[in-house]
Amino acid sequence: MFHKLCKLLVIGLVVTGCASHTPYQDSLDKAFAELEDQASRTLAGVTQGIDIDSLTKFKMVVFPKAIDHHVKMRKYQSIDKNLLSEMDEQERDKYIDSKTVYHTPLTFNFNVLKKGLCMNLVKTKKYATHLFFGGEDFDSKIKCMVLEVKKEVPHFFGKRIMDLKKDDILRVRVYLDEYLRPYGHSVDYAVKQGREPYRTENIKTDKRENSSSGLSMYPIDLPNFKNSSVVNKAEDSVPLPRNLFLIFSIKSKVKTPICKKAKLFEHKDILGNIVESSWCDKQNWPTTIENNRFFAVLK
Repeated sequence: MFHKLCKLLVIGLVVTGCASHTPYQDSLDKAFAELEDQASRTLAGVTQGIDIDSLTKFKMVVFPKAIDHHVKMRKYQSIDKNLLSEMDEQERDKYIDSKTVYHTPLTFNFNVLKKGLCMNLVKTKKYATHLFFGGEDFDSKIKCMVLEVKKEVPHFFGKRIMDLKKDDILRVRVYLDEYLRPYGHSVDYAVKQGREPYRTENIKTDKRENSSSGLSMYPIDLPNFKNSSVVNKAEDSVPLPRNLFLIFSIKSKVKTPICKKAKLFEHKDILGNIVESSWCDKQNWPTTIENNRFFAVLK
């Protein structure tokens, strides 16, 4: 629902429609076209699961966003809900996208700490795999993994800037099988402001649900391929928002080619919010993840 052929954008400007050709719109069209020209992959192969053995280290760039207002003439303007009720789905998507503001991106580092046959991981205590996979009845061939996610810390003159507050998340370990069924999260929280000592909370989750980031910016909102509520929407281009700041940021920061066609999946997180992910050919992690709080793209 996030990607349409022609979207209105109003960020400090009034764009009257897709036929309008403001300098902003012209710049956006050019940047968007250049990004699409870089595409090298074709249709995605992800249908029922991922190849855990091929996953090692990777990064995602996350753009926090605000949808309920935008800045126009230095004033915040809320969404007109009465106007929304009179629109069809496509018009609502355009209108909401025009109200969306993207903020300075965050980078998250992913690393596979442990992987192997699930039936073997239930017996080991390293990374607490026995707490999450133990007690489950696994098929002898199904593989599982422990995936650690950390927000990349900025550096200043070679020193890490630990801008932490008490109870900030330091890292998350996600326990998944090859169908992306979630067995739990292990979360490290800061215990003091500006310092790295932490406390750990282990949260067992229902493997029938979808993996969720909750209210955090961690890009771990994943479709559970064994959950019948997950919808394979279409085979289409990767749903990149038509926003000049975001597109130029992707061009400068993202090295992974954006494919011309991908499989698009839609599911709901634990809060009932819609999440859309796109999967490019031979990639075992979403190329993009979008919910109502952020847009994430594989770096």
